[in-house]
Amino acid sequence: SLINFWIYGFSSICLLILINPFIGLFFGNEYILSMSIVFILVLNFYIIGMRKSNLTFNDALGLYWYDRYKPIAESILKILISFLLVKKYQVFGILLGTTISTISTCFWIEPYILYKYGLKISIKRYYSKYFLYSIVLILAGGLTWLISNLFNGDVLVSLVLKLLTCIITPNIVFVVFFIKSEEVVHLYNIFRNIVYRKYHTSTEKGELLND
Repeated sequence: SLINFWIYGFSSICLLILINPFIGLFFGNEYILSMSIVFILVLNFYIIGMRKSNLTFNDALGLYWYDRYKPIAESILKILISFLLVKKYQVFGILLGTTISTISTCFWIEPYILYKYGLKISIKRYYSKYFLYSIVLILAGGLTWLISNLFNGDVLVSLVLKLLTCIITPNIVFVVFFIKSEEVVHLYNIFRNIVYRKYHTSTEKGELLND
């Protein structure tokens, strides 16, 4: 979950800040999207991306039967909500329909099935982690946004500086919050064990060749 958050949180911040400068530079300012459209696009990207870890385990454990009605409910909600909102909000309404239908179904059904029928443990920790990740993402995104808004000169130079800001700032914030977490410690131990095994395997092979 932490790796999943790091990838999609970082990518979401980059998209939110860089997509319009990129469009303006390469296609012209007339194609720049409104920030409401950009925000809802990035929100959908993040929500869908954060489902990946749950879906991976659900697929591996073969828990298809328990969420067999989820795609039907999600599709019906998406069509109905988008139809109701499109007249007033146009494209934003369609994208918002995707957000609402996903939160109403996939957002809670997939982890519920995984934790109840697969892992068979309480789901409370999942939601507490999800809440923590969301807070950290908002802090990292807000700080990156404030810093990137300082660069408003030449279009190309501004894009490069904003890109560097997006690469550096969110990752620093993530490191500050998670460097001592049990997930990072666990990943470090896995990496250390892999390196240790490879080193000793290569050493043993070298000794055999010398013999």
